[in-house]
Amino acid sequence: MALLNLDDEQGNATLEFVLVVGLLVGPIISINQALTVMNLRQVSIAAIGETVARQYALGSNAAETAALVGVLAEDAGLQAKSLSVSIGCVPDVGCSSNSRAVDVEVRYKGAYSSSRQFMNESGSMLALTVGLLSICLALTFAGVNIEAANVFDQRVSKLARYLALEHFSDQPDFSAQYVQTEAAGLANRYLMNVREVSRATILRPEPKTLSAIVCARFEMPITLFGLGSNYESCGVSKVRLIG
Repeated sequence: MALLNLDDEQGNATLEFVLVVGLLVGPIISINQALTVMNLRQVSIAAIGETVARQYALGSNAAETAALVGVLAEDAGLQAKSLSVSIGCVPDVGCSSNSRAVDVEVRYKGAYSSSRQFMNESGSMLALTVGLLSICLALTFAGVNIEAANVFDQRVSKLARYLALEHFSDQPDFSAQYVQTEAAGLANRYLMNVREVSRATILRPEPKTLSAIVCARFEMPITLFGLGSNYESCGVSKVRLIG
């Protein structure tokens, strides 16, 4: 009989590989299948508990509930004889008209699930929906008006700059009415959509600097209860000669 030489690695390991893999793969597949069945079973009895609790809270009697359990068990592929469903209420276990909620416990071959459903769900979502829509609408209106006010502030500042550039080389000895009329004319020329120029002033604080102040009124795009119908914005622009 030849002795086994462990230093020699020549040979075929196919047989050993098949034996080892066969011994390991079988238990792994069996365990995976068992876990999958347990998971599906747990999901099924949880769904049954939720459905039964909901149906019982809507006013189903014992006969209707038992028929529903049978149908659900058949749809889930469960044995109705092994399925145990117990129903209790809070705070009265006997489920009277004073009960606030119903508790449903479902057991099936070691799997367990519990569900709770409120008995009284009367009411309407209309008030809450209207309230949320009103808040969203108010925020939308406010956002539109704020954006319009920001645009108008930029227009008034631009109008003041135009007015300062127009009279930079002149002496600011014009009357307030003249400057106001000229500012209104500039607003119409550049299509600034100004409702009224309320005040316009040209000042020369020093020989090389000219300052123009313009205040104008306009109406918000969205007005509610008179709010935003008489908005006023003022713009200031200074022009200085360099050199």
